Amino acid sequence: MKKIVCVGLAIALLLALAVPSFAAFVEADTGLTVDGKVQISTKSDEAAYEITIPASTEIPWEEPEWALGEVAATKLQLAYDHVVRVTVTSENDFNLVLDEDPTATIGYALTGADAMVFAPGAVDTAYPLTLTVSEDQWAQAAAGRHTDLLTFTAVYEEA
Repeated sequence: MKKIVCVGLAIALLLALAVPSFAAFVEADTGLTVDGKVQISTKSDEAAYEITIPASTEIPWEEPEWALGEVAATKLQLAYDHVVRVTVTSENDFNLVLDEDPTATIGYALTGADAMVFAPGAVDTAYPLTLTVSEDQWAQAAAGRHTDLLTFTAVYEEA
């Protein structure tokens, strides 16, 4: 008796599973259109960005122009109305200062650093930086090691 009940329940279960499939075939056979909508979304509550800056470098003596590298964005997950603005400041007001005598300097210009702005979706944007020293600055430079320290500041702000 138990076997008959088990077989009966198994058949009932199979029939119950077949009903939804049967209904789908009926709709397909009758030509009815069934529209189903699925919403897919994602959300991030916090901005995230990664900015790379040039490595420390040594400028060849009397080189009038030297590529320092570039400031680049490798990750930019920003709000649509925000940007990442990068500024550069110089510890010695854009002068290479002689280690032995802080009054002996070599003035230089840094080009490419004046308008570094990264907007949403602008990943892989890069700003090349170039250091330029005039011939006059090299001519008056004292021998020895001259240095400066550049500070890069990235700020996430409204566009």
